[in-house]
Amino acid sequence: MARRLDKIENDLGYLELMAEKTRRLRKKARFIQVDLELLNQLEAECTPQHEPPEVSGSDDRDDAASRIWRRGFFAAALLEKIREERTMLDRDLEGIGHKLQALTDGDPTEDIQGSLRNEKSRVFKRLSPRHSSMLRSLAGDLKKVDEEWNALGEDLLNLDEGLFFLERNQDYLKSCRADLIAARNGLDPDTWCKSDRLQHLFRHTILGRAVEMALGADRALRLAQKELVCVGGAKLPTDGFRRILLSLLGTLFSDLYSERQIRNSVLRIEEVKAANLRLLDEVKARRAELGERYEKMEGARNRMFTKLGAAGKAIQ
Repeated sequence: MARRLDKIENDLGYLELMAEKTRRLRKKARFIQVDLELLNQLEAECTPQHEPPEVSGSDDRDDAASRIWRRGFFAAALLEKIREERTMLDRDLEGIGHKLQALTDGDPTEDIQGSLRNEKSRVFKRLSPRHSSMLRSLAGDLKKVDEEWNALGEDLLNLDEGLFFLERNQDYLKSCRADLIAARNGLDPDTWCKSDRLQHLFRHTILGRAVEMALGADRALRLAQKELVCVGGAKLPTDGFRRILLSLLGTLFSDLYSERQIRNSVLRIEEVKAANLRLLDEVKARRAELGERYEKMEGARNRMFTKLGAAGKAIQ
């Protein structure tokens, strides 16, 4: 009877773990769907206008021309990349869908849980009221410990994956800064700030590589945030991390068309890199705290199983 009760609790814990994994996958799916909606909005905003807006005075003409140039600048830099990102997000969402299907389709989890609980009740009914009450109390305590242990274990998996991508974000930002500095010394704005040269600018120059690195930084950050939104056992600065691509393009446009030199773009990268690094250190600290909690909870869980087994044997 003790061994059977122990196995029932293990089986129930495993089913709860599968349910926890399902909940987190659904959170990731919702996160990706929001990003897909943002990409669709961005694509609409970047699509070039074929007809300039109507203007009245000279200042209006200058503003209108600037808006048209800026829209063309963003379109040349982003439209192709937006479509590539959408393809990647669709593939990621499809992969999560397959995982969810494997976990939930035809899955009689609730039926199995109900059957296991019924069997546990039958085990308790065979005992005297005193022994039944004692084992029920132990089983209830074990359930609480097991649920927290499962959640912490999943938190650590999400945190470790998120930290990997946060480090990648820093690497991309560092490379982006280096490319911008190199471009600053070898790029002539008068040559490249023409509508017929923009595609070549973003595909075949070191400035184009800097934009690619900014895209990589944002992609790594998105992958990190997709993991961090699942973490429930620690307060994380998930929304505080800063993406860089749109901000960098806006600053680059100003640098090239107004300042005629790449200066503020480098400062922007440094600012975002420093801000994300501070938050990265916070996430590392939270990970260390959760790691300690997990080890303590694992010890408590093992002791609970030992205590439950010993109690069952003593009753027999």
